[in-house]
Amino acid sequence: MTPRLRSGRTYHDDSPWPHLDLGPHDDRRYFEQLIKAIFQAGLRWPVIESRWTAFGEVFHGFDPVAVAAMTEQDVDRAARDPRIIRHHRKIADAVASTRTFGADGWSSVRAMVLDRIGGPLAVRVVRDPDPPPGGIVVQVLATGMCRSDWHAWAGHDEIRLPHVPGHELAGVVSAVGDGVSRWSVGDRVTVPFVQGCGRCRWCRSGNAQVCPEQEQPGFTQWGSFAEYVALYAADANVVGLPEAVTFEAAAALGCRFATSYRALTGRARLTADEWVTVVGAGGAGLSAVMIAKALGARVIAVDRNPAALAAASALGADHVLTADGSRDIPGSVLELTAGGSHVAIDAVGSEQTCADSILSLRRRGRHVQVGLLPPVGGHPRVPMARVIGWELDLLGSHGMAAADYPGMLALIERGELLPQALIERVISLDEAAALLPTFDTAAPAGMTMIDPRRSPQPS
Repeated sequence: MTPRLRSGRTYHDDSPWPHLDLGPHDDRRYFEQLIKAIFQAGLRWPVIESRWTAFGEVFHGFDPVAVAAMTEQDVDRAARDPRIIRHHRKIADAVASTRTFGADGWSSVRAMVLDRIGGPLAVRVVRDPDPPPGGIVVQVLATGMCRSDWHAWAGHDEIRLPHVPGHELAGVVSAVGDGVSRWSVGDRVTVPFVQGCGRCRWCRSGNAQVCPEQEQPGFTQWGSFAEYVALYAADANVVGLPEAVTFEAAAALGCRFATSYRALTGRARLTADEWVTVVGAGGAGLSAVMIAKALGARVIAVDRNPAALAAASALGADHVLTADGSRDIPGSVLELTAGGSHVAIDAVGSEQTCADSILSLRRRGRHVQVGLLPPVGGHPRVPMARVIGWELDLLGSHGMAAADYPGMLALIERGELLPQALIERVISLDEAAALLPTFDTAAPAGMTMIDPRRSPQPS
C-alpha cells in the first residue's frame, strides 16, 4: 500500500476517509497531529494498523482506513495544535501497551538468520526492531561482509541464537528512542562497529572502541544483515554522513576501513616515507594500502591471491609479494626495504600472517594486529624472541570511535581517500547467505557489500 492524502479535500467534502468516525473531534488538522505524534513515538504504519485497538481511547473510534490515506509527509505538514498536548500521555501509554503484545503486533522485515553455529543461513521475515532507550533504528541501505562475520558464524565469538550477523552499515534513521537529541527520522548515518556506552571514562576520553560496556551489532546484538537494525547510545556513537559520501562508501568505513585508518594514524603513527608491510589484501588490507599511500608511505602488500595483489598495485602499492608457501616473506621484505619495514599490519589474523608481519619489521618497528586471532587450536605462537631482541612494539587496533570520524570523512569528501573504490561487488541478502559460510576460503579482491533491498540475481 502507498497511502496518499488527496490534496485539498477534507472529510466534509467527498471524504478520502469514507469509514471515519470522528467522534468529538471534527477537524482534519487535529487528526493529522495525532498521527504525527504516533510516528514521532517511533511506530511505523504497519504497527499502527496491526494494533489499532490499542489507540482506541485516543482516537475515539477513528477507523484505520483514515490512516491509510496519509503519508508521513502529509502529517508532517500539520500545524501544531495545543489540543494535542493533553493526549501525549495517552499516546505514550498506547505505544507502551502495543509493545507488550509480542511479535503479532509488529511489522516485519527481512533478515539473514543463523539458527545454529556453523549451520546454514536463511533469509526470512523477523520482527521489526524497536529503538532502544537512547538509541535509534536505521533502515539499512548498505552493509559490508567481512571475515569477522565469518568468525561469528563459525562460533569464534559468543553469540545468542537465533542471530542476525552484520556490523558494517549505513542508512537512514527510521525511528528514534527516548533520550536521543542529535538524530531525527530521515538523517543519513553510519556507525562504528563498536558502540560505547557514552558514559564511562573511556567513552568520555574519545576511546569508545575499548568501552567495557560496549555493544556490537552482529555480535552482542542482532546486526545489519537485515532491512532494519537497532543501534544503542546513538548520541555518542552515530555519525552523520555528508551528502557527498555514498551509503556504500560509508558502510565500508564501519570496521575494516576505520580500523585500518586508526591502525596507521592513531596506533602506529605512520609518517611519510616510512615503509609499511600489509599482510593480507582483502578489505582491511586494501584499506591500509590506500590509507598508507595517502599518508605518503611506501607500501609492500602480501597476499596469496593474484587478483588481490593486482588491486593493491592499482591502489599504489610499491611492491607486491605472493604468499604461495614457497617464498620467505620476511626475508623478501627485509631485502626490499634494506632492513625491514617501519610498520607492519596483519590484516588477516592467523599464526602465520602474524609471524610474517612481525618478522618483516626492522629493529624498533611497530606491528599492528588488525585481523582477529581466535584461539581455535590454542593460543597462537608469536615470535617473542624477535620482539624482545629488536624492541618491537606490538599494537592492537579495535575499530575507531565516532569522535575520530570527522577527520577521516573530511579526507573522503576531498577525494584523498576513496573507500568506494575498494568495493568489488554488491549482492543481495540471499546471495550473502550462501557466501558467508565460505568467506574464510574466499579470495575477494576487495570488499563485498550487501544491499538488503536488492533482489537475488537470476542463476
